[in-house]
Amino acid sequence: MKVIHLAYSNFIGGASVAANRIHLSLLKHNIDSEIWANELDENSSNFEKNNNKLKKIIKRISIFLVWPLKKLIKTDISIHHSIAIIPSDWCEKINNSDADIVNLHWIQRETLSIKDISKIKKPIVWTLHDMWAFCGAEHYTNDDRWRKGYKPNNRPNYESGFDINRWNWERKKKYWKKEIQIVTPSTWLADCVKESELMKNWPVSVIANPIDTERWSPMDKKKALEHLNLPTDVPLILFGAIGGSKDLRKGYDHLLSALNYLKNIPNTKKFELVVFGENKPKLSLDLKFPSHFLGHLGNDISLRAAYSAVDVVVVPSKQDNLPNIAVEAQACGVPVVAFDIGGLPDIIDHKKTGYLAEAFDIKDLANGIYWVLDHDKPQSLRNYIHAQAVLKFNESTIAKKYLSIYSNIKKIKPAVANQVIQISFIMPAYNSDKFISESIQELQKENVINWELIIIDDFSTDKTFELAQSFADKDSRIKVFKNIKKGKVIGTNYGYSLCSGNIIKCIDSDDILDQDYFKHYNQLKNYQAHCHNAIITDSELNNIIKYSINPKMLSKSYRYVLSNLLTFPKWAWSFDRSIASKIFPMPENLPFEDVWINLIIKKNSNKIYHINEPIYKYRQHNNQTFGGILNFDKAKVIFRANRIKKLLQIIINEDRIMDGIEKNFLKNMEIYYEVTSREKISYYDIFKLDQSFIQKLKIILMRKLPKLNTSVLYLKWKLNELF
Repeated sequence: MKVIHLAYSNFIGGASVAANRIHLSLLKHNIDSEIWANELDENSSNFEKNNNKLKKIIKRISIFLVWPLKKLIKTDISIHHSIAIIPSDWCEKINNSDADIVNLHWIQRETLSIKDISKIKKPIVWTLHDMWAFCGAEHYTNDDRWRKGYKPNNRPNYESGFDINRWNWERKKKYWKKEIQIVTPSTWLADCVKESELMKNWPVSVIANPIDTERWSPMDKKKALEHLNLPTDVPLILFGAIGGSKDLRKGYDHLLSALNYLKNIPNTKKFELVVFGENKPKLSLDLKFPSHFLGHLGNDISLRAAYSAVDVVVVPSKQDNLPNIAVEAQACGVPVVAFDIGGLPDIIDHKKTGYLAEAFDIKDLANGIYWVLDHDKPQSLRNYIHAQAVLKFNESTIAKKYLSIYSNIKKIKPAVANQVIQISFIMPAYNSDKFISESIQELQKENVINWELIIIDDFSTDKTFELAQSFADKDSRIKVFKNIKKGKVIGTNYGYSLCSGNIIKCIDSDDILDQDYFKHYNQLKNYQAHCHNAIITDSELNNIIKYSINPKMLSKSYRYVLSNLLTFPKWAWSFDRSIASKIFPMPENLPFEDVWINLIIKKNSNKIYHINEPIYKYRQHNNQTFGGILNFDKAKVIFRANRIKKLLQIIINEDRIMDGIEKNFLKNMEIYYEVTSREKISYYDIFKLDQSFIQKLKIILMRKLPKLNTSVLYLKWKLNELF
């Protein structure tokens, strides 16, 4: 597949940088991708091919030819307008090319006219970087004409003169008769597309802009400070934008107000402001705090140094899509504070990777900066932020999402491409070629509910990947990816980053989810979490026993569940996106996903829907890492106990689990599993423990009487009761 990206530039401005990063991410995944632009970086691979000096001069002149038209509109608000009226030669070049897909980006400054877009014969994907496509001539606007249509009677009172916005919008309506696949980097912009009069019926997908998270990673802070000649003994607050404080939309005035308020908050540490994108003003700004102006940072190393040197990045934009500064800062592990507007909630997880202040509330913006500067575990916070950025914005994830869009356009009719995915199944797979076909085939029986299966192969050494890919080649609902790096938890995290369903369910590649699961969809969509019973089988799917969940356990308090580490297997659960956003990303060194998922669900779910039917077949076989639910072999019991000891050390320091819980709350569990993990243990050792009778009995059954323990477990499920 060959993809041509068309943009005004591949290096001038944030939209151009984002377009180039998408192009580069595709190249790294062996997609034949080229970027065409009026202004190309001289290091670009196709610079010479597009470096006709006469044509470049003509294109630059065309920008000024439309200037008199733009002057016809009078407005009190500083809004950037683009007319897109002068024809270009790009349309003919695209139509005569061997490209399978053309991906449009920011095509203003007369790169492509409105009419030109309608003449492109190749399949189009259009990645929006602002609101221009569905507005009139505005790139951003606060009025709602784009929602209702541009009419003579709904013009804002701050405009006068020729209604260039209405005229431009009417031209778009006239020429754009054919729907185009839209991609937006943020949920906010996608929602705007869906609400717009012009594009409300067009297919739209949300795909974040990628970033090379190996290149954009934390630098040594001391070296970064030295590189930029910044002070080492005070907290530093960073603001950056092209033109620095001059772009009113970027909210520099809000930042200064917030910093002046911050100075008066009790116990606030002395801080200094760092600004890039602007040289130090010649006239004094009379700031009440020291400031450092870095000017334009023209290379990635200097930008990385700027992020790594500071304690917090503030993005006080009044309107923004998915600003590169916030993504870059998070990739470098730096907390970002911003208003809860536009695409910033897609970047910042409130009080986890930064702070989302109430829109335009100066005091709350100051509170957010204070929250970061006063954080008691700043390095842990930075480590978590970087890990989250890798999950959200890594090039592999984004490239594969774009490839999926491109493939769908070629294979699926537009109406199907726009269907909402109702359920996403995440299936990590390793050496499952004996079983995975049966797992997939059972899902394929369902043709009413819109589902997708995301298979993440964990570097299998058998034919698992090839088998899964053979299904994906014939069924677009199935998508197969190689893991980012080895590890089941990493693969599950990766699968979540790729999925788009409203409901998410993890299933094992050697198990079978019965088609009857889908008949509960109308109930599932009304609950935050759902669980079901199962049948435990042997490797040939011969029934061993029914695995039953006692509904009474679902109503137990979170403290009770946590104190006993009560858990059901992860395959017994499904959950909506509100819960998924708290589950993921799971810590990469997590030894048990089951306990993690159970605890997060129990902590955050108000309603859990229980399916009493056994709609899942769980295979017990010799290749399972933990030996299966019914395996109480001494070595496996000790192995599991050691893994849970490791798990306890992780969750004790994890706010998503322990927020509001005392530090020593799990001490009893630590003792329990320390004893269970011992190579040798006597009845005396067990009875002298400061544990409940039930806990002592569990240890005796697991370590001293494993066969009896299996029988007790059988009886427990038969009676549908738990300890």
